[in-house]
Amino acid sequence: MMHLIAGLGALAMGCGILIRGPRGARDRLFTLLCAALALWNLAYLGRYENALWRPVYLLGACAAAPLGLQFILALTAAPRPSRRRYLVPAYALASLTWVISWAPLPSLRWYRTYIALIVLGGILLAGLWVLGRHAFSRPAGAEKRALLYVLGGSVIAVIGGMSDFVPRRLFAITQLGPLAILFFLLVVCVVLVRYRFLDVDVILGRVVVLLAGATIVALIL
Repeated sequence: MMHLIAGLGALAMGCGILIRGPRGARDRLFTLLCAALALWNLAYLGRYENALWRPVYLLGACAAAPLGLQFILALTAAPRPSRRRYLVPAYALASLTWVISWAPLPSLRWYRTYIALIVLGGILLAGLWVLGRHAFSRPAGAEKRALLYVLGGSVIAVIGGMSDFVPRRLFAITQLGPLAILFFLLVVCVVLVRYRFLDVDVILGRVVVLLAGATIVALIL
């Protein structure tokens, strides 16, 4: 249920930006990130019902990690050489991880989850490092506060998202991924409404803030 709500929330946010019309690189990247998060969460629901859903679910996860990194690089206005240095290996490793996830290699079957956890987690940690370094280098003011909000939401999203890959047969851990993704979207929307980091109507941000906030409270209660 939580994955369904998180997937629909991400899908709604992405569709809202598309309807409004993306105006810049940040908008386009965030729309793609929302699509990947929606695919990740919605396909996650069927991974045990049909084996064909597992590659689809992992496609969303393997796309979300490098897209998240690329969004952060755009958000921090990283120079082009720096973007290439991060993005080329990130997309290459994520693509390889996805291929391994469905390739008929019995010898890797028991290691696929750990490979995905390490590779995708590493890509997301690189994004957090870039964002954190940039945020703490900025002078005190509205921009720094906005970046710190996004950093906090991103940290929670990474920890929660990666919890989906922890084997439940070994660790009794609550699935935090859907709540973490909803919280991340909530933070981004708050930053959107207050600081306008994305060129999207404020009313769209406010609507998603209300929906995401109400959903999180309902899930917790």
